[in-house]
Amino acid sequence: MKKLLLVLSMFMAAWTVQADDLLYGLYQGNGTPTARGTKKAETYDVAIHLSDPFLVGKEVRGLRIPINTGATNATNYVAWLSSALTLDSDKKNVPNIRSVSFTPSGSWTDVTFDEPYVITEEGLYAGYSFEVPSVSTTTSDANQTPLMCFDGSEGLYIHTSRTYRKWQTTASLGTSALLLRLGGEGIHQRAASLQLPDDLAAYASVGKQTSVSLTVTSHGTEAIKNINYIMVMDGDTIKKRVSTSFGTAYYGQQKTIKATIPAVKTPGTRNITLRITMVNSFENEDEQPSVSFEMPFLSELPKHKPLMEEYTGAWCQYCPLGTAAMEAMTKLHPDDFVGIAYHDGDEMAAILSKPANPSGYPAAYLDRVLAVSPFYGTGGTSLGIENDWKTRQAIMAPAALALEAVWTSPTTIDVTATATFIRNFPNNPYRLTYVLVADDLYGKGRYWSQQNALSGNTSYSSDPYLSPWVSLPGVVIDMHFNDVAIQTSCAGDAVLDNSLPDAIVENTPYAHTYTFDVADNKFTQTCLNNPAQEPIDNRANIRVVAILVDTRTGEAVNAEKANIDGLQEVIDGIEGIHNSQFIIHNEDAVYDLSGRKIVNSKLLRGIYIKDNKKIMK
Repeated sequence: MKKLLLVLSMFMAAWTVQADDLLYGLYQGNGTPTARGTKKAETYDVAIHLSDPFLVGKEVRGLRIPINTGATNATNYVAWLSSALTLDSDKKNVPNIRSVSFTPSGSWTDVTFDEPYVITEEGLYAGYSFEVPSVSTTTSDANQTPLMCFDGSEGLYIHTSRTYRKWQTTASLGTSALLLRLGGEGIHQRAASLQLPDDLAAYASVGKQTSVSLTVTSHGTEAIKNINYIMVMDGDTIKKRVSTSFGTAYYGQQKTIKATIPAVKTPGTRNITLRITMVNSFENEDEQPSVSFEMPFLSELPKHKPLMEEYTGAWCQYCPLGTAAMEAMTKLHPDDFVGIAYHDGDEMAAILSKPANPSGYPAAYLDRVLAVSPFYGTGGTSLGIENDWKTRQAIMAPAALALEAVWTSPTTIDVTATATFIRNFPNNPYRLTYVLVADDLYGKGRYWSQQNALSGNTSYSSDPYLSPWVSLPGVVIDMHFNDVAIQTSCAGDAVLDNSLPDAIVENTPYAHTYTFDVADNKFTQTCLNNPAQEPIDNRANIRVVAILVDTRTGEAVNAEKANIDGLQEVIDGIEGIHNSQFIIHNEDAVYDLSGRKIVNSKLLRGIYIKDNKKIMK
């Protein structure tokens, strides 16, 4: 009986050690790992690199290794730790810290090292190796894909005897689901921390109760089932209990909860502190259980005008889909829709370096972060782009944006954008960029003719937005194009570094002025490529778009559009001369559009500026 009790107590002690291990790795329980591999018979060495400062001083007791149980040919399994990934002269892996052979026992196999290893500041590699001596040529043979990985673009280090002859990373296999089993000091059973809410998620309207999404991160060995938190705002303390299931406990696993912020009567910024006090009805053991942040309560919210950028071309047969969407959105949301069309390969291809480089046309992006079909959107329905646009519109903008533009000369436009932010940004990540957009561009020739695959296709006849294109010919030769990007303040997705200050104070208007010089822009004078026809002055059809960009993500967080004032005043201030040639003398003050004075010369056909002097014939 004593022996039985002794054996039982030893078993319980071993089980307790196992249960107290903290699972740590790139895989955090989100989704199920899938089988990947080289489809060859060869030796596999797989590793992950660990350099998190949290790990320093922790004990690696063992590894939890994902196994493809269908790969029955796999053999010679070894779990190991190493300070570096090295190969010997025979191109075989040689770990230098721990190494232990094991036999898989299920889809997750726990391997324990005889002696735990204490992690140093230098970090380490953890991995496992095995051999697949043969594979079948049938596609259903699991031995071709013996690795268990999850979707990801980094974190997997691999070496094999045939395919990957050197240690390397590869995105094609995803990310390894390998886990460490950690113990030692600093390992807690019930621990959870809070992550600060996103800048654009922590705001409220005066007089309205608001919910804020908060991220709870698991740092303990016990799976979280519920938490208790307290919230302190303006000296008032609110206590809440929230149920949230984490399933299995993985270090770093996250869940989102909603915290209810009570209504306030007056606008202003409040300091809020949230602290997780209990985990699974026990005291929270986390070293950082609380977060504090500022939350603005606003009497008026900034209007978010999502930016739609379409990528199109007259040669593109299905690009009328994007044109139909841009026209429909302009009619449905005339004040709030901000659209730009970037042309490629046709007469309107004025922007060489665009904000994005789509793999195919037509294409579109909302706020530079959401790739969508320019007509169907992500939902695949008629004008589905409108639903995506409205979803983006509901996202809080960090600042209200106002825009003015004026012609200051026949070839210069001053653009002034004013941004007023809803909160303080001591390290302001936001900057501005500008785009000139032209409407009613048309011309003659193949590069102005719009290809139209919708022509005669009755499957589009019932769609109110696409049916007009069904009755048009396959090549539309008298097309008038709108929303065409003709000039930008910055190449590609760059922004103007000096457009906003490095530190932002809430409710303070910040104005920035940028000058477009359009002297060499052909669209400000003519859109016709036929010299025999009269040139068309497009300056009255030019608009400007201002874009507020989050430089951390490249996201356009707000946009505004404006017509350009002052054109008539500029035109009225220029004296027209219709003779073909004039002689300029020294006493005359006549300048070309670059500001250079013309002396003792003949005036050829063109535009010149006279400073209240008489031009002699």
